[in-house]
Amino acid sequence: MTGPLHIERRLDTPKWLKVAVPFASILLAAIIVAILLAATGHNPFSTYHQMYSASVTADGALTSTFVYATRCCSPASVQLFAFRMRTWNIGGEGQLYMGAVGASAVGLVLGDWPRPLLIIAMVIGGALAGMLWACIPALLRAYLRTNEILTSLMLNYVAGFSCTT
Repeated sequence: MTGPLHIERRLDTPKWLKVAVPFASILLAAIIVAILLAATGHNPFSTYHQMYSASVTADGALTSTFVYATRCCSPASVQLFAFRMRTWNIGGEGQLYMGAVGASAVGLVLGDWPRPLLIIAMVIGGALAGMLWACIPALLRAYLRTNEILTSLMLNYVAGFSCTT
């Protein structure tokens, strides 16, 4: 043995590696799932075909896929900004809920506006409501030195329960 294992950050990542790693990861995941499907008595090829047709080619499937993907991608895209600033924001789900409440409120108040302007106003209202919800853990962190991970996580539950009742 030559010594302990050292992990070093690459200063220059080859361009092929930026493509190969995600592609290999998806391929490996598909192979592992195929093995699990075969082990449980399901045909992996027909299962993957059904998944593809249910999410892309069936009537209204692509629209539904984009609707559901938006719910995942919106909070995930917000995390990019927080992580780049080396802060933690686990409250994306609650911010999404409050953004939906803000957009709905704007839509109800300004419902007689022309559609393009109404959509723009709803997007702005949703963004402002989500931003205000994100300000709660940020202000608690800045002035009371609370843990932003815990406060933003707990605010997810507050927003979820507030929106469902």
